[in-house]
Amino acid sequence: MSSTEMQLCGVVKMLTNENIKRQGAKTAVVKTEEVIKAFSTEREVC
Repeated sequence: MSSTEMQLCGVVKMLTNENIKRQGAKTAVVKTEEVIKAFSTEREVC
């Protein structure tokens, strides 16, 4: 995994954590799944 991909994974994790804090776990899970689908079309999932 390149450093750019690692940075993207870090951003995804940070945004996911913010979603959990602000909207609750159920909503964050849905958003996480959407992010995973978007990333999996181009590269390996984090």
